[in-house]
Amino acid sequence: MQVVLNTRGSFLKKNKNCFLVKTDEKSFEVSTDDVDSILITTSTTITTDAVKFTVENNIGLIFPDHFGDPGGSGL
Repeated sequence: MQVVLNTRGSFLKKNKNCFLVKTDEKSFEVSTDDVDSILITTSTTITTDAVKFTVENNIGLIFPDHFGDPGGSGL
C-alpha cells in the first residue's frame, strides 16, 4: 500500500512498530508490513525517527514536485 499525505498540516511519526498519521480531523496507525511507500504532497511534518524507520524497513519516501514528478525520494 502507498500512504499518501496530501492534507496540509499532516503529521507522520514512528509509534512502536507502526507509523502514526495525524491530521486535524483524525489519526490512525499503519503497520510497516502494509506500507510499500509514503507519498508526501503538501506541507507535512515528518519526524526524523519516521524517516529512519522508512529506511530501516525499505519503504520508499517520495516528495513529488508541482508537476507530480519525484522531486526527491528515498530508496
